[in-house]
Amino acid sequence: MLRKRTLLLSLVVLSLLLVLLPGAGFAGAADKGAANSAQPYQSRPSAGGPTVFVRAEIASGTDAHELASQPFAAASRFLALHQNELGLAGAANDMALDQVDVDELGLTHVRLQQQISAVPVYGGELILHFSVDGESVYAISGAYLPDIQVNTRATVTAQDALDTALQAMPGASVQEKPSLVVYSQQINPRVVGDHLAWLVTLYDQSTPARNQYVIDAHSGSVLFTLNLLMTGRSRYTYNAFHGTSLPGTLVRIEGQGPYGDADVDNAHDFAGATYDYYFNTHGRDSYDDAGAPLASTAHYGVNYA
Repeated sequence: MLRKRTLLLSLVVLSLLLVLLPGAGFAGAADKGAANSAQPYQSRPSAGGPTVFVRAEIASGTDAHELASQPFAAASRFLALHQNELGLAGAANDMALDQVDVDELGLTHVRLQQQISAVPVYGGELILHFSVDGESVYAISGAYLPDIQVNTRATVTAQDALDTALQAMPGASVQEKPSLVVYSQQINPRVVGDHLAWLVTLYDQSTPARNQYVIDAHSGSVLFTLNLLMTGRSRYTYNAFHGTSLPGTLVRIEGQGPYGDADVDNAHDFAGATYDYYFNTHGRDSYDDAGAPLASTAHYGVNYA
């Protein structure tokens, strides 16, 4: 029930954004003529993350049969053919197949995960949106992080990282097995440089608290801590990077400064303004009057205003 209510609130906040800031919607909004152009339409760069959003009809170099039987081969060929003109130089060699979805219209969406030496790049994914016949790609969305320089051989073990996190939250239980990722300032400007890192998520029922620790896999230091507990007056703002996987990548939480992307920060600020109005005018603590979290997602999907 909480998930449904959270999604409902996100849609309400998004509606307010679209009404009050018609020019500050998703960066890739363009007219239908641009969508059918032979020249790709690319969104403005995002100051807070390496957003990729291209909308056009671009020859895919494949067909429906190969797309259905060998989606990764089809997607890789497309990137190899067009990566330079799309500003994605090197992407064809950095991707691994993550997921393939065919929607109710028969359109195929191939999700690729960026990797460096088989280690996934946190927040780095591209989604190629193919036409029904597979012969064209009508959109590319997601995020690609170029020019990452990092040693992918960890000198800090998963257990070492877990012990470090437990020192920060004694008595907590492990929520998720530590996972190794490449973590870059390109996706989180509050972290300096590129790092091989362990993600460790802990939960302490007595506090309560639920934190995700980003721990450098070479130095063992804590690079960043995300407070994931949704209680009280809390805003959780995500960036979907024009993908359709909700909620997206968590990029800003309550108490943190601007992310640097206008649409993300507007979503965050308007969620706060909505909360303040109902609290100050009607004495209501969030939409359920019990301090429910305000979750918002910016840059969702391809054809949204």
